[in-house]
Amino acid sequence: MRAAGCRQAEERTGSGSVVGDDLVVTVAHVVAGSTSVLVTDADGDEHTAVVVGLDTVNDLALLAVDGLDVAPLPLGTLAAGDHAVFVVHDANGRAIAEPATVTRRADLSMADLYGQGNHIRPGLELDASVSPGDSGAVLVGDDGRAGAVVFATSRETVGTEASPPPETGGGEGARRAWATDIAALAPLLAGPLSPVPTGRCVD
Repeated sequence: MRAAGCRQAEERTGSGSVVGDDLVVTVAHVVAGSTSVLVTDADGDEHTAVVVGLDTVNDLALLAVDGLDVAPLPLGTLAAGDHAVFVVHDANGRAIAEPATVTRRADLSMADLYGQGNHIRPGLELDASVSPGDSGAVLVGDDGRAGAVVFATSRETVGTEASPPPETGGGEGARRAWATDIAALAPLLAGPLSPVPTGRCVD
């Protein structure tokens, strides 16, 4: 997925998955402030996307993509100790399934997308290697159901005591990552599914 519009000559990339008829979930920090969003499917074809839901507290976005023709993932839950995979693409566009383990579930106390307030986000701590561009990737459990959306990494190792990182995106080879519980997507899926403002750019 590619989003443009915040700054000249700057393009932000992220991942996403189909969670409804022609509906793709990703992270809000990739599409915030965008004027155009393009989604690339598994065959390498690009589709124009429209932002129809934006949650700046939980860092989630819902995109409508006409003609995607991809079966949606059923939604489920993940618990501590569960194994999952998230699909990302390499520089050549090849799909790669990366493994992840849920180390714990946690209610994450965090500011919103713009650093405002103190909000509780239903989240999961992961032992996973997350890289730049992986934000928005959906964790799929052994039961084939989507359970969470990757949104950030931490420079600290799994098992250390730390709050969720303020940064979003991915670090090179980071083993500790954070994801938002897919349950936080429910209000967006229940919405009117019409175009919404994408807000302002994230610094």
